[in-house]
Amino acid sequence: MRIAANSANNGNSSPSIEVGMMFVWIIVGIAVVATAFFFPSSQASLWPQVNAAGIAAAAYLTVLVAYCIRKPFPVKTRLIVWLVFLVTGAGVVTAWRTMDEMSHFQRSTLLQIHRSISDGALIVQSEQPFLETLKAYYKQGKGKKETLGALFRRSHPDAKIGTNIHIPEFEGDSTRIYLAELSDTEVVLIGRVTYVKGRVPDFQNYDGRKGMLQERTTLTEKGVRYESEN
Repeated sequence: MRIAANSANNGNSSPSIEVGMMFVWIIVGIAVVATAFFFPSSQASLWPQVNAAGIAAAAYLTVLVAYCIRKPFPVKTRLIVWLVFLVTGAGVVTAWRTMDEMSHFQRSTLLQIHRSISDGALIVQSEQPFLETLKAYYKQGKGKKETLGALFRRSHPDAKIGTNIHIPEFEGDSTRIYLAELSDTEVVLIGRVTYVKGRVPDFQNYDGRKGMLQERTTLTEKGVRYESEN
C-alpha cells in the first residue's frame, strides 16, 4: 500500500514539474531576447539591436529544441524535428536578411532624395538676396554710383560677417545662411541645413558643425556663382 501511495504521489508531481519547467523556459527566453535587444548601442539605427535579439532568439530556440526532443524520442523523430527546425530557420534568416538590406537601401535612397531637395532649396534661398542686389546694381545704368557691397548692405543693414541672414519660413526651419565675405566687388554667402548630411562626414562646416550639407554662393558683377562644398 505504501509503495502504491508513493507511486501515485510521484505520478501527481510529474505534471507540476513539467509546468514549472515550461514557465522557466518562457521566462528565460524573454529575459535573453529582451537583454539582447535593449543592450546599449552607439548606432541610431534599430537594426543592430533587432539583429542581436534575433541571434539570441535563435540560440534560445536551438537549446529549447535540443532539450524538448531528448530521449525517449526515437532517433528518426529527433532527426525530422531537427530537419524541420533547420529548414524553417534558414527561411527565416533569408527573409530577415532581405528585410534588413531592403530597409537600409530605402533609407539610403530617402536620404539622397532629401539631400537633393534640400540642396536645391538652399540654392534658391541663398540666391534671392543676391538677385535683388544684382537687379538694383544694373538698374543704375552705365554711371553706377553704388557698389554691389553697398547695395547689399542697404538691403541687409544688420548683416555682419558670420551672422545668419536667413529669415525662417516656417516653424522648425533649420536653414542657415551666413554672410561669409563682404566687399565692394564681391559678396559670399554660406548656406547650411542643420539636419541634412552632406557627402563627407568629416567636413568642417562654417558654423563649427561637421558633415552637414553646405553651399557657397558668390555674387560678383558677372552674376551669381554656386559651389557645392559638401
